[in-house]
Amino acid sequence: MLDFIKSRRSTRKFKNEAVPAELVEQVVEAGRYAPSGGNSYNVTICFIM
Repeated sequence: MLDFIKSRRSTRKFKNEAVPAELVEQVVEAGRYAPSGGNSYNVTICFIM
């Protein structure tokens, strides 16, 4: 896990392609299980397709 965190990178060049709805749903589902700061769980997820 630490290797994954250390090797992360920012991407500033994007493709002009739609992201499949199934992939968006998987990312949102994964985010629902992510920890929140101070265990506050005040999370808003907004995405535009």
